[in-house]
Amino acid sequence: MKTSSAFRWLLAAAAIIALPFAGQATDLFVSGSQTSAGGTYDNVEISGTGTLSLTGVLTVNGSLVIRAGGRLSPNCHDLVGSGNFRLEGNGTLDICSVNGLTLSGPVGAIQMTGTRFFSTDANYLFSGTQGAQNTGLGMPTTVRSLQCFNTDGVNLTTDVGLTNDVSVQQLVRTFGGTINTNGRTIRLLSNATGTALITNTSNGGIIGRVTVERYISPNLNPGAGYRHYTAPVDGQTLSNLATTGFTPVYNPAYDGSATPSTVTPFPNVYAYDQSRVGNVSSVPTGFNQGWRSGLAGEAMTAGKGFTVNIGASSKVEFSGTTRNGPIAVTGLDRGTNAEGGWQLLGNPYPAPLDWSSVVARGGNVNVADAMYVFESRGQYSGTYRSFVNGVGGETPIIGMAQGFFVRSTANNGSVTFANSDRIQNFDPNDGGFRRPAAETRPVLSLQLRNAGATLTDETTLYTQPGTTAGFDARYDGYKIANPTGLNLATQLGADSYSINGLPAFGAATVLVPLTVNVPAAGSYALAVSTLINLPSGARAYLHDALTGTRTLLTATTSYAFATAGTSANGRFLVELLPAAAPLATAAQALEAQVQLYPNPAVGSFQLLLPVAAKGGVATLTNALGQTVLTHALNGAETAVDVRGLRAGAYTLHLAVAGINVVRRVVLE
Repeated sequence: MKTSSAFRWLLAAAAIIALPFAGQATDLFVSGSQTSAGGTYDNVEISGTGTLSLTGVLTVNGSLVIRAGGRLSPNCHDLVGSGNFRLEGNGTLDICSVNGLTLSGPVGAIQMTGTRFFSTDANYLFSGTQGAQNTGLGMPTTVRSLQCFNTDGVNLTTDVGLTNDVSVQQLVRTFGGTINTNGRTIRLLSNATGTALITNTSNGGIIGRVTVERYISPNLNPGAGYRHYTAPVDGQTLSNLATTGFTPVYNPAYDGSATPSTVTPFPNVYAYDQSRVGNVSSVPTGFNQGWRSGLAGEAMTAGKGFTVNIGASSKVEFSGTTRNGPIAVTGLDRGTNAEGGWQLLGNPYPAPLDWSSVVARGGNVNVADAMYVFESRGQYSGTYRSFVNGVGGETPIIGMAQGFFVRSTANNGSVTFANSDRIQNFDPNDGGFRRPAAETRPVLSLQLRNAGATLTDETTLYTQPGTTAGFDARYDGYKIANPTGLNLATQLGADSYSINGLPAFGAATVLVPLTVNVPAAGSYALAVSTLINLPSGARAYLHDALTGTRTLLTATTSYAFATAGTSANGRFLVELLPAAAPLATAAQALEAQVQLYPNPAVGSFQLLLPVAAKGGVATLTNALGQTVLTHALNGAETAVDVRGLRAGAYTLHLAVAGINVVRRVVLE
């Protein structure tokens, strides 16, 4: 077939457009993952979705720009030409040269003769293969991340900048090689946008001093309050807590005082010693007896926590050598007191810690799986966030420099931390945790709220195969009383639980009493914060023994109530009915709502009564069936005076909705 001369001319013109003349420069725009043999270009732009990997020398005569999210991997090939170089914030540059980054001259990773701009918010990855690398004079004094992939290591250049340090906004990561500060300092910045971290994914680490900042979020408490600290680097004492606006105060007289709250000067730094519980005579009792004043010069050893009454505007700095590899905290005893065994530990690493990882690999020995983080709500108030077995408090993440509580189950307990427990990627919330799969277990969480919900506390019930009727170290979390005075827990015998694992729904109805304590008389509410995965037909109810009500719980239930005192223990219980269970009759429900406490009793006991029992008479009989006391039931809560009766077992009789209610009472 013949072609016209005009058509042949069009084909030739198209070929000229598609294939530039030898030596002709063009522009290169990279929006995906691309490998290039190099060559000469007028301009090169790597977009936020682009990655350019070189297999040859790249010459740029106009400009080379790496946008936010983009990455350039020269793979030890030179970048030359008369053009300008620009690495924008959140862009990434792989650096192979032993000389690192320079601001001018034919040396270093970038040798283009135009201007060179290296953002203070970019990622710098050192991946050389020809020996140890220097960061170079062009390295900014603040970076988003500094990462070492070179097994021979990286050295900070002696003349780093005006501040003589490298401030890392997000993370320092090492993969086998080390980063040697070389007499300089790596500073981990901490502010409202997040706290930087150091990760060690293999045998790499940091040689030299690192300064770690710890910013306090004002979200829950913008002022002074107790915050649980620990040192994320070695070589620290309690004096390292001193900062602008805060001076540590110690006073050992606090430890031996019968009224420690009156000691002057009042300490603002405390350690915790569980052996003090039950063994000191002081106004605080139980758990709170464990606090002792910190000591001037006391070492902040790895894995040990302290509490500090410090303002949210204060930023504490720790400066020392970083920790890497396994760290064990031993000698965690249970003690002999029923309220003992609590241990104030601390995250030992300059990175957030995943407590669920510690538990999963068996890092806690003779220590229950639950952990507790204190969240300040005021200068002397706050709440404990608990977590166990994937339940409660939203997250098992323990922030950098964060102290936390665990509880020993026997003497000689220990907790061993490992690099694998560390969060490996920056998160503005110190490594926000998300469960890898949706929750499938039945979970009911109730929240106690004051008027306006300015104070809250939560308790959680959930089902878990393998649980027992008693405490299970793997599945249950004890309750630590909040200093706010607002406390909600489930009750099992003498113990209170913030998280209570129950066997899977069976044929029997389960009744779970609640302990409810409030800071003052007034109006409060019990609200459902989580109610998921109940078996089809199963139901959950809230009983109020004082009003005689039985409320079906749904995902939006909020039950308002008032209390004339600070305790409503014995008033509320949760009823869990399996699908096959018939609804209880009104009389049976009312009978279940009669509460009696304390039992055993000394001198008197309290009765909490439903509406149907008011106006009647309670009768107390002895072991022979003889009536020894009658008491009129005129109020919803009534005290029964038994001071004239001998110690022993008695039977209490009263009528509720036409049926006889019998309770056994022991007098001591």
